[in-house]
Amino acid sequence: MKKYAKKVLCLVLAMVMACTMLAACSAGAGSAAASQDELQKIMSNGKITVAISLGNEPWCWKDADGEVKGLAIDLIEGFAEKMEIDIEYVTLEFSGLIPAVQSGKADIIATNLTRKPSRAASVLFTESVGCTFGVALTRKGEFASLDDINNSSVTLTTEVGSNYETVGTETFPNATMAACENNSDALAAVKSGRADVMVTDLAIASSACAADDSLEYMTPYIYTDTLAFGVKCDASAMTLAEAFNTHLRVIKADGTYAALYEKYFGNEWVPMYTDSAM
Repeated sequence: MKKYAKKVLCLVLAMVMACTMLAACSAGAGSAAASQDELQKIMSNGKITVAISLGNEPWCWKDADGEVKGLAIDLIEGFAEKMEIDIEYVTLEFSGLIPAVQSGKADIIATNLTRKPSRAASVLFTESVGCTFGVALTRKGEFASLDDINNSSVTLTTEVGSNYETVGTETFPNATMAACENNSDALAAVKSGRADVMVTDLAIASSACAADDSLEYMTPYIYTDTLAFGVKCDASAMTLAEAFNTHLRVIKADGTYAALYEKYFGNEWVPMYTDSAM
């Protein structure tokens, strides 16, 4: 295992030396030379601090026994195992994830984080950990079509700070968005009637419908999402991002990722974008 970690570290350091990605992380460029390399620090300490947000099954949730589970958890734990380092989890609301890596409270965000340009100055994304669709989750029979949702009498909800807060507002501009602190609260709002529609990703909606047959998600899908993990947007964190990318490429090539995908989503993994297969 140590050989794996050393090979990854050497490969990553070589790749980063030739990389020109610093333009996307200009906020940290001025202090890059003085920054300690994040991956080397993690390897030296033997521990990686991981920021997670619960309540978004099948990506990350806590079961009845208090154990954290999900595809995001399996991916980061597989990486830590290969690198022979321990994990310390920091559980936060979604809105606190990016500030956690910016401040150094966490080394990496492990969740279904949407990659979008407006976040590029705040977080350095990894390659894709998955792709999904955005959907409107409602109580059964509440709406005949998506057009019916775009009404001033409709209250939308989602996880505050998530990409779906913007997606919902732009897709249904006449409705009112009332985002909740986390997905569990947003789902509860729909169930109780405090909100009419939860705008979320297909995986979360599917899990919710499987657990409660009074819910349904509507088609067609309203958004296509490509998801990633994230690290501090600074030159010192580039080796960490590339180390995880290397691990991701390996498990996508050897079948490990496909097995995890089937475990959590119940169907065969079929890459939707070129980068999701890298």
